[in-house]
Amino acid sequence: MPDGRTTVATPETGQNKSLLATTVLVGTAGFAAAEVTISGSARMGITNAYDTTNDANKTQFSSRARVNFAASGETDGGLSFGASFRADNAGDANSGTAGTVSLSGAFGSISMGDNDSAALTTVGQVDGVGFTGNGDLNEIIFLGEADTSALYTYTMGDLTIAASMGQIDGDTNYTGNAKQAASVAASYKMGNYRFSAAIERGDKAVYSFSDRADAYATDPEDTYAERNDLTSQVTLGADATFGALVLKGRVAMGSGEAYNGLPDEPNGYKTTGTQVAVSATYTMDALSVTAFGAHAKVAYDYYGTDWGMESTRYGVGASYDLGGGAKAQAGLSRLSHDALNDDGDWSDTKMDAGLTFAF
Repeated sequence: MPDGRTTVATPETGQNKSLLATTVLVGTAGFAAAEVTISGSARMGITNAYDTTNDANKTQFSSRARVNFAASGETDGGLSFGASFRADNAGDANSGTAGTVSLSGAFGSISMGDNDSAALTTVGQVDGVGFTGNGDLNEIIFLGEADTSALYTYTMGDLTIAASMGQIDGDTNYTGNAKQAASVAASYKMGNYRFSAAIERGDKAVYSFSDRADAYATDPEDTYAERNDLTSQVTLGADATFGALVLKGRVAMGSGEAYNGLPDEPNGYKTTGTQVAVSATYTMDALSVTAFGAHAKVAYDYYGTDWGMESTRYGVGASYDLGGGAKAQAGLSRLSHDALNDDGDWSDTKMDAGLTFAF
């Protein structure tokens, strides 16, 4: 009888951990045994980030606890099936907008629900810092970020291919949630190197804000300075491992249209977008130190002058593995936002320090 151990990805670290989870086995005539596992994650610490109420950075306590459910089984013919969702998303999982349901075999794996796109799944992000992610300023923009989608992956040796499609009858809302976005991607490992590429089609709104309050507002539609839509993008990635040092780089090139004024009044200007992100992580026994840098420019040409937005981000952080699923983590990140040919320039510094736990 299985001992209840399973491997899951924790939201705090993104790394696979072997966890002792509660297991329920069901054996019924004509069916293979099914397994349901429960795992969890939590964090606690202090953050210092921009607060819209005070229009300034504010230091606060920060904590969170989550419980994850994962179910798996196998047919008599050898096909594996499963589902997973967080406890706080149980209602949305029931309606198909949270959690995932998957089927896999020799043909590969297909999952439906709250998937990452093929581009994000295959290319991924460079390393970030902080126990909360510290604003995730290390991340580049991917177009396909829908809650309801289908994702297919297939791995053959060192080659992985993937394809994804957003909800078939979905539309794109004003915040750029591209429900119909589609992408294809591939990655290949060669020893200590990994190369990846992705092509996306869809809509992702990128806003140029007049100040920090606009950027962090609950509803940015009411406060944006201008909006650019990226509708196609090519993203390239490269990872290299040199002993204890891991280097990662991402480059994305996109295009689309720009809008000034109301969403239903497109001015027809063609938008171009470029993004670059790099990171370096060095691990010494239980201690890991990370630094990242990223830059993005989404702009359109208005009679020879660039309009749009440009951002520069960088950060440093450290993580110490305490064992047993516990880590101590801290990070410092800096963002500079430039509304091109406008007065909407602003910057922000984020800091956090705390503990993360995986159960």
